[in-house]
Amino acid sequence: MHKTLSLLPFLLLASPAALAIECTNGNSSEVLSFGDWALSQDADDQDVITITLEPQAERGIRLIDAMVRLEDVLGDRIGEFALDRDTAIPPEGTFNHEQVITGSALERLQSIHVDDVMGIVCVSALVFDDGTIEQYSE
Repeated sequence: MHKTLSLLPFLLLASPAALAIECTNGNSSEVLSFGDWALSQDADDQDVITITLEPQAERGIRLIDAMVRLEDVLGDRIGEFALDRDTAIPPEGTFNHEQVITGSALERLQSIHVDDVMGIVCVSALVFDDGTIEQYSE
């Protein structure tokens, strides 16, 4: 028992960095930020995830290569959801991405407490309304 207690301070010090969710490729908060998520069923009784995103740029987006990644607060990946490339995203307000969800990601989201899910938007490239192209991946 003493061995476990003696490791506790090191685990507590290491946990904030270990629990931060990051993009492994691309940019996040400068373009879109993760707002919220919800599960529902569509007219065909398929399970659908709705992910609310908040635009951070001053210009609208007309083409985007991006993915939303969800993890639990302990850092375990729940799922990744690709945004539709050619969906227009206005510069203000919120944007909802909807996608049919199945498998282990659905099972986790059905059982996990909503406060225990973190999300991040990883943008690799985009085209703004004015035609400007931004590339964020290396």
